[in-house]
Amino acid sequence: MNAANKKKLRAEAHTLKPVVMIGQSGLTTGVLAELDQALNIHELLKVRIRAERDERKLITEKI
Repeated sequence: MNAANKKKLRAEAHTLKPVVMIGQSGLTTGVLAELDQALNIHELLKVRIRAERDERKLITEKI
């Protein structure tokens, strides 16, 4: 995905409310299943990750 596509998707997602929130338990199999189900329903998702910066980066890469 190039920078222009990322910018366009971020602009579209700006007004969305988070569909999936990742909290204290981190990225669990249940969260991954919920993400998969949500992607089947919605074309674009906004995910809120409540963790430190380094941990957020790892979770984002796993997703």
